[in-house]
Amino acid sequence: SPVSGDAQEALHRRVTRGQYKYRELLDEVSELLIAHVLRLTEGNITRAAQTMGLSPFGLRKILTRLKIEIKR
Repeated sequence: SPVSGDAQEALHRRVTRGQYKYRELLDEVSELLIAHVLRLTEGNITRAAQTMGLSPFGLRKILTRLKIEIKR
């Protein structure tokens, strides 16, 4: 899956630069995963949330925290 390669590259970049901050890395990988699933579900938040085992409200909270805007 393309998202796993992107996430692995993000981890590799940070580790080789000695950047081990958990929250920053988790946020970066989360953004990649969410973007991937939103592409798969054509921006449908309800379907994306279900795919990731989240509630739509929970996904919206994550989108707000990460400042991710949904393009419709």
